[in-house]
Amino acid sequence: MSNLFSLIRRAPKRFSVAVAMIAAAIIIPATVFAWGPERPTFTIESPAPYNTFNSITNNPNYGDERNFVTIKDAANQNAGGWTDDISVENGKDYYVRMYVHNNAAENLNLVAENVTAQFNVPDYEAERIQIDGYLSSSNSQPGKIWDQAVFTGDSRFSLDYVEGSAMYTNNVFTSGTSLGDAIVGNGVQLGYDKLDGKIPGCFQYDGFVTFKVKAVSSDFSLEKTVRVNDTEDKTFKENVSVKPGDKVDFQIYFKNTGGTQLKDVVVKDKLPEGMSYVPGTTYLHNSGGTRQVADGITAGGLVIGGYLPGGDAYVKFTAKVAGNDELPLCGTNTLRNIAKATTPTVSEEDDASVVVDKECETPEVPPELPKTGPVDSIVAVLGLGTLVASIAYYAASRRALS
Repeated sequence: MSNLFSLIRRAPKRFSVAVAMIAAAIIIPATVFAWGPERPTFTIESPAPYNTFNSITNNPNYGDERNFVTIKDAANQNAGGWTDDISVENGKDYYVRMYVHNNAAENLNLVAENVTAQFNVPDYEAERIQIDGYLSSSNSQPGKIWDQAVFTGDSRFSLDYVEGSAMYTNNVFTSGTSLGDAIVGNGVQLGYDKLDGKIPGCFQYDGFVTFKVKAVSSDFSLEKTVRVNDTEDKTFKENVSVKPGDKVDFQIYFKNTGGTQLKDVVVKDKLPEGMSYVPGTTYLHNSGGTRQVADGITAGGLVIGGYLPGGDAYVKFTAKVAGNDELPLCGTNTLRNIAKATTPTVSEEDDASVVVDKECETPEVPPELPKTGPVDSIVAVLGLGTLVASIAYYAASRRALS
């Protein structure tokens, strides 16, 4: 722990002294740095005339003290690396650090009372989680200050406080002294030579609170595949081609790829138009073996249980392709089947396709009449015999009249 204390004490925060002094001369809202509340600031050349914490802007060992909560990868044992935000990896530990400094001038002999450190570590899952640190004293101005640090991930995760990891390190507790797990609850008292809540003003009496959190994700993978039922080729694929009335086997593969146990996993399948579930064909395979399970995978879904990190399961069932006349489209039909896995916090989908052709009767089309003159058209319609008879009748009628 002495190495850690040396590391955290020597590590600069966000600014060098020169940059911090320049930044102190610029009016920047506190919300930019996510600390609070707004309060008077001081320098090492002109410290505070009263008890106040973390308000010096040009601390040569730290920088701007208002930004007093930082985080880093616990595997990084080098000086530096502390930051206000970090991208997490599943299963990794991270340090959370709070700098503590009573800025009262040394010659005033002032002592802050009931100095307490407190953190909130949210218990929800998200892609962004913020930890807030609070430092308070019964006779300082202001009575409570705060700062925050942010963890982000490519997918949902949670932060678990590592029990027993909270330590306070200063010039007396050079190897660190345990603070207890209430640091993430109601808070714990700090101190100088004992944890009595009393910290005098001056650099000699500053210190660091540190503890660990572990990032754990609730990720899982889902893969949907298909094969033709009852054939020599047992390989599951992304898509297959079949004939009307054929049967196919669908397989759904679920795996817990995160760092925490997933409970109450539900798998559901949505069959497209042109396919129907074959009753009594659903099987579940996991660490408990292979067994037939109740129907319902294509209705309300199937509860497949809970899975530890790395745990997996297979669900297999059979569906029947509709007969030729019942298929929705003439020609090629691509029947897309969708599987969905759901946990209390997240869900995923994947699909596989069955391709089938529908044959439709082609309606008879009357032959197109040739493009001819008037007489040819009459002959084509009435026929030659009828035309000759009509002409003869017309001629006889004319003679009778004459």
